[in-house]
Amino acid sequence: MIFLFLWINDLTILLKNKTTSFIIICFLFYGNTVFRAQESVEILELKKKLSLAKTDDEKIAGNKKLFSTYYPKNVDSSIVYVKNMMSLFEKKKDVNKQGEMHLVLAELYLVKADFNLLDFHLKKGEQFLENSSDYNSKAMLNHMFALSNVYKKNNDEASKYFQKNIKYYREGKDISKHFVMFAYQGLFSNSYTQSKFSDTYEAANTYVNFVKKNYPDKLNQAYLVLGSFYIGTKNHDKAIDSFKKV
Repeated sequence: MIFLFLWINDLTILLKNKTTSFIIICFLFYGNTVFRAQESVEILELKKKLSLAKTDDEKIAGNKKLFSTYYPKNVDSSIVYVKNMMSLFEKKKDVNKQGEMHLVLAELYLVKADFNLLDFHLKKGEQFLENSSDYNSKAMLNHMFALSNVYKKNNDEASKYFQKNIKYYREGKDISKHFVMFAYQGLFSNSYTQSKFSDTYEAANTYVNFVKKNYPDKLNQAYLVLGSFYIGTKNHDKAIDSFKKV
């Protein structure tokens, strides 16, 4: 999954290792909904239950459970169930959810390294969410644009989208803090790989403060990031000080 917190190297390493499932994680977990991986027998049971679903909401829930079961072992099957949900959201005229489904598809196609379909669904997601008042959906969009630009090595453009999510957070918008975590990590990595060390220092320290407030259990990893930065800039005393806090 995408929860890799030691981001010293280029973010494309993350992409090439197919760990870009962050949108999918937020899609499955935002709103206190959690699904566990299931065995093939249970998949058959889920399919049977879906076939008996009567309402659109029941069908959406059934498709979502099957999607979460297939992912990440079978991306193609995952895509099928996302498209099923998209059709149902279209029937319900839920523009916001249609936009989110396009973003989930964009990330699935990123995993498959199909960049034409990645761009297609990213643009469609942008169109559907253009007038959205749901800031978590907008944060999903910013996140995917950032990922896409990271892969294309458009670092400045990626940073722009990372900054948008940080701005949402600072303004108190209702977004998943995981998007904010990723944004801080992305800014740090972008600045570091471009040797913009003053920007990197600011991003790394802001990241540590964010983790301290929101994810204290991951503070050790944040100090590892900060210490690694100091090693890279040959500031060994500060590196040692950071590592002592791990």
